[in-house]
Amino acid sequence: GKLGVCMGSAGPGAIHLMNGLYDAKYDKTPMVALVANVPTPRQDINFFQAFDEMPWFRDVAVWGHQAKTKEALPVLMDTAIRQAYAKKGPAVLVIPKDFGWQEIEDNYRVSASNHVADNYAAPTAESIEAATKLIKEAKNPVVYFGLGASAAADELKEFADKFKMPMMSSYLGKGIVEDSFKPYLGTIGRIGAKA
Repeated sequence: GKLGVCMGSAGPGAIHLMNGLYDAKYDKTPMVALVANVPTPRQDINFFQAFDEMPWFRDVAVWGHQAKTKEALPVLMDTAIRQAYAKKGPAVLVIPKDFGWQEIEDNYRVSASNHVADNYAAPTAESIEAATKLIKEAKNPVVYFGLGASAAADELKEFADKFKMPMMSSYLGKGIVEDSFKPYLGTIGRIGAKA
């Protein structure tokens, strides 16, 4: 239920966000994608990596807009957050590159803050018991962790030892648990190890 945020550069960088945005759409996850576009003086001409990005995002976005002025950015960002929460999906805000270096007054009052989800509550004893039961009954359980576990290396290793479970990580999770830790099989995915 918490908002996710991603960023992409103009042109090809914008298109690389599509898979994640469609995941958010189908999972009904609130998300804001900040997508760069070429500088405003370079738009609508045959310029390197320039194209009209908004039509590409129409199918996937619950809300989408390209900023026309730097002053509109706070309002548009606030709207993107509110729409992502209200419609439970990805909102896309396209920002021309030249706006990144232009100053605006810091006087905008956000209205999206009342949509922010609370932090996740600590698990209850009952939910821990239920999870433990599922793990013990599973035929081939595995620990899969990523960057979010960066402060929990000791806990991960203790967990894997206790339940005799192999471990795999996302690419960004590599290094959280040392490669020499026996249950750790390495990363998985496109650039994962054979194990």
